[in-house]
Amino acid sequence: MFVSDAWLGSTYSKRPEAEKIVCIVFDEGFTKSGEELTAVTEPLVRVLRMVDGEGMPMGFIYEAMDRAKEAISHYYRGNTRKCEIFWRIIDRRWTNQLHQPIHAFAYFLNPKFYFFDSFRADEEVMAGVITCFDKMTPDPELRDKVLDELEIYKSAEGDSSHHN
Repeated sequence: MFVSDAWLGSTYSKRPEAEKIVCIVFDEGFTKSGEELTAVTEPLVRVLRMVDGEGMPMGFIYEAMDRAKEAISHYYRGNTRKCEIFWRIIDRRWTNQLHQPIHAFAYFLNPKFYFFDSFRADEEVMAGVITCFDKMTPDPELRDKVLDELEIYKSAEGDSSHHN
């Protein structure tokens, strides 16, 4: 905008405050800050679109949040100090508003994620699985049947092996 003929020919471009704004916009630090802002917020906006959209399965949201954090880490080339600033904000929102044990359970049971190398059944995921499992299977007989089915799922036997 600031190099266009329309801007340069306008009376606004001659004002002192306009010249200050032009200096700010053309400053390398301004451009770098804009690039950083875009790199950090874009993955988070994708997650928010998923959360806001209708019909998005819960396990996908859980995976998307992990991918957003990985994208931020990639941008900062693994600089933990810079990443932690954003991760604290993300984790606070995730924990207070979005993250529920059922999300972890849905992530765990989604073959699209479970049967690939990038899948991580960390403490958080397993805590969600156990919490949901306990709530949904209070009957000991049913619990044994579900555990048997879960072992079949985990070993990709039977119908669960057709995940592609």
